[in-house]
Amino acid sequence: MEIIKKICNGFNKLLPVLVLAVCVLAFFVPSSLTWASAKTTLLLQIIMFGMGLLLTGNDFVMVFKRPGAVILVEVVQFVWMPLSAFLWTKIFGLEAGLAVGVILVGCCPGGTASNVMTYVAKGDVPLSVTCTTISTLVAPVLTPLLVKLYAGAVVEVSLYSMFMSIVKVVLVPIVLGIVINLLIGKYINPIKSVMPLISGIGVLLVLGGVVAVNHNNIVTSGVLIFACCLCQNVGGLVVGHFLAKLFKFTKPQQRACAIEIGMQNAGLASNLAMANFEPISALAGAAFGLWHNFTGALYARIVSAKDDKEAAVN
Repeated sequence: MEIIKKICNGFNKLLPVLVLAVCVLAFFVPSSLTWASAKTTLLLQIIMFGMGLLLTGNDFVMVFKRPGAVILVEVVQFVWMPLSAFLWTKIFGLEAGLAVGVILVGCCPGGTASNVMTYVAKGDVPLSVTCTTISTLVAPVLTPLLVKLYAGAVVEVSLYSMFMSIVKVVLVPIVLGIVINLLIGKYINPIKSVMPLISGIGVLLVLGGVVAVNHNNIVTSGVLIFACCLCQNVGGLVVGHFLAKLFKFTKPQQRACAIEIGMQNAGLASNLAMANFEPISALAGAAFGLWHNFTGALYARIVSAKDDKEAAVN
């Protein structure tokens, strides 16, 4: 168990570097990861199942212990992030296929990587887990509606098709994981301990598969879409941090809010794009996935270094 824990911790620390390495490999040797694009749904189901398997009743109790922070994250997540995504597509003048991908990212729930980055940033991990769980559970309803609102004018958006995609990829695996954890959780601790590692590998494969099948699109539109996604990502981190500071949340809560809002579920966005729109729409998910792991790790490093400096002075 201790060895597995060390491996998982080492993997988490290297995650930003691994994301970059996988994306570079997929771009220069597309054939190495093209197969992963066909397995995106299965990979995401495994990731979501792992999330459900690790959830406990205490995670949901957090909603009642600190409702203000949870409400702030969820409101900004599903109000500001979709709106800002729409605005950035206009500022960068993205064509329809790329625009719907960026909007999809903005309308998706928080990603599981946010929990890892919150831990590294010495933030409020239970708050992060609670917010990720809630945003993920309400995504089957809110994400299709928001995509219809902001992208319906440029592409055909089927609410039912997107709703069913999210139910299949997100809701069913999470509920299954929760049920299994409730029934036999104490008997499968070795499996639960390795799930974060499996989920991390799954995220890498999803992003690699999207980059591989979008090689030509990256060549023609890569700079534009990567710049747009960087603005969207950094904007979420900044807004989340300063709103939490404005409401006088504790430093750990501020960091959890910033990371939770700034790090979307890029893998889910890519999957929804591949299932419901044209392949180029999935490119935003890959670009955002690369950026949010890098900027999330950078933010975590900056605030952690600030803590160390303050501790040394005192």
